[in-house]
Amino acid sequence: IIIVLLYLQLGWPIFIGVFFLLLMTPLQKKIMSNLTKYVTDASSASDKRIKLINEVIHGIQLVKLQAWESLFQQRITDNRIEELKFRKSIAILKGFNQSVTACAPILCTLITFIVYGLANTDQLTAAKAFTTLALFNVLRSPLTVLPMLIGMIAGGLVASKRLADFFY
Repeated sequence: IIIVLLYLQLGWPIFIGVFFLLLMTPLQKKIMSNLTKYVTDASSASDKRIKLINEVIHGIQLVKLQAWESLFQQRITDNRIEELKFRKSIAILKGFNQSVTACAPILCTLITFIVYGLANTDQLTAAKAFTTLALFNVLRSPLTVLPMLIGMIAGGLVASKRLADFFY
């Protein structure tokens, strides 16, 4: 509906801006695949660390008797550092995804106005410009939810696969 209203407002240049938004889809797909990989790796590293901690807790008497505290502490710390490396990558990817998604409607608006200015002989009036900006602002709301949705889908896919592996 918004695209139809934008078309009625500016004409065909709106499709250039919408095409730019559609070009964001492959980037979002790549981000989601990388995010899924990092979430899987972080979960695996977390599982290894928790397993090691459980082994230490269950065998604490033997660990104390043999004075292996520093050895196990180092192994647990190394596993935690590996896990945090993946968590950092996840945070960076999520931040990048949110910034790209936040900038996309603004760039789409600019591209649309530039194409409209180059293609049409009539001037861009204040009424058309502000109406177009308001419509693009309405279009921005669903796009701001998209990065959170991508992160949730990636986490959900990893969790469902891990649960399926556990149950089967």
